[in-house]
Amino acid sequence: IFVSHDRYFVERLATKVVEIGGGRAQVYPGDYAAFLWSKTQGGVVAATAAAARPVGRPAPASSRKAPPAPAAGSAQDHEQRKREAAERKKRERAYETLATRISELEGRITARETTVKAVEADMAAPGFYDRHETSKPVLDRHQALMWEVGDLLGQWEMLQAEAEDLRAALPSQ
Repeated sequence: IFVSHDRYFVERLATKVVEIGGGRAQVYPGDYAAFLWSKTQGGVVAATAAAARPVGRPAPASSRKAPPAPAAGSAQDHEQRKREAAERKKRERAYETLATRISELEGRITARETTVKAVEADMAAPGFYDRHETSKPVLDRHQALMWEVGDLLGQWEMLQAEAEDLRAALPSQ
């Protein structure tokens, strides 16, 4: 059991999600993506019923939501499926682009944090603070790096939230 607001951590580790609020605890079986799907599909009733079943038992067919089946063969349905497929591809490409941006940003954050550690090692040297004219530029650089890391982390958090929204819109794989 763990408590976290870190979506990435929850996605990687959770096998059940318990949402606490409004004076009650709601159990959602499955990973974080299943929890989000239940929330967006209004699957609270299905999630509650699933939580009451022993693990490993499938949900009854009446509690599962399936997309309505299009009428077979019409040109209009074919065009609709083509549009949906194009939209899905567009969301997948956007997600992949966002994942690449996140990865590049993580590399920049790591590089800046490494530089911060090196500057802090210099600052920890004996006699560092003895001469103000030599220590002041190092202290200024440290402060600038810390602000930069904070800014990069803020960008990373925004991109992660955007990626989470895109991931929730993608079909389960």
